[in-house]
Amino acid sequence: MAETSHRRIRPRYHLFFYASLPLAGLLLALTLSARGMHVGGAPSASAAATAVGIDTNTSGNTPTSLGTLQNCRETSTAQTFTVDFYITDVTGLLTWGTQLVYDGTVIQITNIDVYAQFQNAQAGSNVNSLSDPVPDSDGNYFMGAIDTGTANDTGTGVLARLTIQTVGAGFSPLSVVGLRMFNTAGTPIGDNNGDEVFDGSLANGFIAVNTSCTQDTDGDGTPDITDNCISVSNPSQLNTDADLAAAGARMGAPVGGVIPPLAGDSLGDACDPDDDNDSMGYTGGGLYFFRDELDAPAKIGTNPLLSCPTQGPPGTDPWPPDFNGSAAINSGDLVLLAQAFNSVGPGLPYRVRRDLSSDNVINSSDLVIFAKYFAMQCS
Repeated sequence: MAETSHRRIRPRYHLFFYASLPLAGLLLALTLSARGMHVGGAPSASAAATAVGIDTNTSGNTPTSLGTLQNCRETSTAQTFTVDFYITDVTGLLTWGTQLVYDGTVIQITNIDVYAQFQNAQAGSNVNSLSDPVPDSDGNYFMGAIDTGTANDTGTGVLARLTIQTVGAGFSPLSVVGLRMFNTAGTPIGDNNGDEVFDGSLANGFIAVNTSCTQDTDGDGTPDITDNCISVSNPSQLNTDADLAAAGARMGAPVGGVIPPLAGDSLGDACDPDDDNDSMGYTGGGLYFFRDELDAPAKIGTNPLLSCPTQGPPGTDPWPPDFNGSAAINSGDLVLLAQAFNSVGPGLPYRVRRDLSSDNVINSSDLVIFAKYFAMQCS
């Protein structure tokens, strides 16, 4: 039987998801130490089948099993109901945390339960909530939990059950953003590119209040619940980085001689600031976010729809830190950066192609960006 004593970590102590908050990080370190383990390690390769999502109909769910999943719920104003944040096929889950983005003019979150759910269903568990206080109505809610007991949280079930209250008519997403999960070895679960963010299958939810789940806000013929760019009409639903990822594109520092898969995202090009994800599609871990490289003000000049020189004809130049087009960030690129160092545009030796920060000066800011990609490769 699971432990019955629970402890709530005070709001905003979001584990090491925010590294500047020492109490949560200390809690993780102590938990791993007690298990004879440590924080860190290469991305987990064991979570290929792990999936997460929002189920808007909780009637068939238990802490360790799922009924028929439903990603959209039609309802009316002044209603209260529950939705589940679920996980499938996970091995050794220790902790997780994510932002849940929603429309605060349509719904608000009035309660969250992580204690009577999946992580506390295992013998020896001791679940601590890392979630923000409730009620929450600002449209951005952090939720998370850590099991500081001795359980090995493995299987499928409900990570959190949220109570939702409708407050206005409209259509609200329930979008899981920046999910991080770590196993009992302190290794990120489902992270393919080294940024600690889950890259596996993720199904967001939607709440339709006094409207229909088939609503099409931008009129492009694709309902909002499946539209990859809800606010801008994009009938083609083109999503370049997802297509590149599906085609086998890779990018990152090799692990065991293997380049990690390129992380595609769910944003269509019409809404995506980085169509090819050659900035790894993530800024929170210190990787510089290259905007669409041909768009102002970032006029680096590289191809915004390819992520690696190997994906195009000879001379293809898609990856901003890869100055020499070798599909690897190495000393050859560093030499080229050094040749233009401390130069100011537009005259030579300044070259806009090497101005990674797009500020008309090649200096230490560009070197800092370059260093974060050093030793990465692509294909």
